[in-house]
Amino acid sequence: MNPIIAANWKMNLTKTEAAELISQVNATMDPLTNIELIIAPGHCYLDLVQSTLKKGAVAAQNISEYTGGAYTGEISAQMAKSCGAAYAILGHSERRHVFHETNEMIRKKLELCYGNGIVPIVCVGETLDE
Repeated sequence: MNPIIAANWKMNLTKTEAAELISQVNATMDPLTNIELIIAPGHCYLDLVQSTLKKGAVAAQNISEYTGGAYTGEISAQMAKSCGAAYAILGHSERRHVFHETNEMIRKKLELCYGNGIVPIVCVGETLDE
C-alpha cells in the first residue's frame, strides 16, 4: 500500500488560488509515483480540481445525511459523486463540535457514501486534549 497524503482545504482559497495550487501540485507530484494524493477542496471547486488534477483523487469535505430536498447549503452524496468526488470526509471534529454532528448522522452519511460509490474517510477523535 502506498503512503496517502490527504489535503483538506477547509474554507480557504478563491477559484483563482485553487487553480494555481493545483498547477503547483501537478508540477510537484509528477515524480512522486509512490504517493496516493487525495485533495478535499471546498465543494464549489470539486469539478475544477477533478478536471485539472493530473495525479490523485478528489474528496468532498462533507456530505449531507439526506439524499436531497430543502437543505440549503448542503451537498448530497450523489451531487458530490457527479462532480468527481471519489472520497468524502465524515465526522471531522469541526463538524462534530461546531455543527453538532452525532454518530447517528455520520452513520447515515456512511450509508449514502456506500450507496453512491464514494469511499468514506471517517475521522475519529475529538479535541486536542482528548
